[in-house]
Amino acid sequence: MNVLKLVFCRLHNFNSVISINNGIRRIGQVFFSTSQSRNGLMEFFDEKINWAMDKIAVGRPWRVDELRIKSNEDLHKLWYILLKERNMLMTMEEEYKRELRVFPSPERIFKVEESMENLQQVVKERNEAYNVLETGTTGEHHPRYVKNFLGLPVLKWPREHIIPEYINKRHKLLYPNRIEKWQVKYLKLHREKMLLRYRYQKYHLRTKRIKQLKDAFPYLTDEFIEEQVPEPKPVEF
Repeated sequence: MNVLKLVFCRLHNFNSVISINNGIRRIGQVFFSTSQSRNGLMEFFDEKINWAMDKIAVGRPWRVDELRIKSNEDLHKLWYILLKERNMLMTMEEEYKRELRVFPSPERIFKVEESMENLQQVVKERNEAYNVLETGTTGEHHPRYVKNFLGLPVLKWPREHIIPEYINKRHKLLYPNRIEKWQVKYLKLHREKMLLRYRYQKYHLRTKRIKQLKDAFPYLTDEFIEEQVPEPKPVEF
């Protein structure tokens, strides 16, 4: 009975009893938490015990063989750990520069970046293996030729965009899907210019090759040189 009285007294005095104040129902605060502590902006800085040290002992970077035996979930977690570590090291490096001090153990940044590169390599290998198994191709993106706003073909590498292509006004302006009438005249002149440049390069290379043969072998006949260095075939664009 004494135990029950003690429990009821504790419950009566506990601050988590539901109360109504100004029409709002509130529940008492929780006095413990299992989530990790958050230090705010101090997470971008190193531990205070390392601030006064001239050299910090660190390990080696992650190797590819070690990363290959880890699961995708572990790689995902490790990536954000390395990303957070790199941001912290870059912040500390700038802070040391601002205070005109020597940044201790600058090789830490290179080791973290090497680990991130190895991790990306392992993820790429797994993506390629999955795509080959499912679709028969590696799924790797290759550059392609697209026409810019002048109607000229340019090599464009695919990359990830936040805005889709069909609603991206800037992309539509730089890479339209049609050729305007005013571009036709200039495109013809551009093709003619490129054709003349190509012919000049072929002629220049042939003349240079003939001169080299005559300087090295003066006794060669013109017929033999013509056979060895024929005239380039006409090319039309």
